[in-house]
Amino acid sequence: MHGEFASTTWLDPGMAAIQARAVETAFSKAWPGKSEFFRTNADELAADLGLLNSKTRAAIADRYHGPVIFSRPVYQYFARAYELKGTSVNWSPDETPSRKMWGEVERIRKETGADWMIWEALPAEATVEGLRQIGISIAIFDPCANLPASGDFMTTLSGNLTIPAVR
Repeated sequence: MHGEFASTTWLDPGMAAIQARAVETAFSKAWPGKSEFFRTNADELAADLGLLNSKTRAAIADRYHGPVIFSRPVYQYFARAYELKGTSVNWSPDETPSRKMWGEVERIRKETGADWMIWEALPAEATVEGLRQIGISIAIFDPCANLPASGDFMTTLSGNLTIPAVR
């Protein structure tokens, strides 16, 4: 289980931009003849991350108006960046939750009022229906923890903004 923060720092685009600048600086020191190339690429990435940040902030403002439940403990930086109040559980989209897991989510819902659960991928229909029955809708936000089958980091994270919520 993760500690206070997960390794998915890129889910905070502001932090990702700072990290990109640190990489640019280190690469420019190692290869001074290519520093212009590194700076240009870091500038482009910073602009892309800024746009992603703005679009994500707008999408979140339209969807989430209270506490959420995160299906995995990987969204800490995402939650911090977008000021989401959330509680993490450790549910896999391809596994059937146990009674104990259902009890935990029902307890979280009662304690926090959370009515959304954010998933890395669409869970089984039985899970979606079970959540719906206890008043929890789902949304998909792929944290891009692995190399995507198509596209890249930016297309995956941008694609999260077009996936409709499941009510």
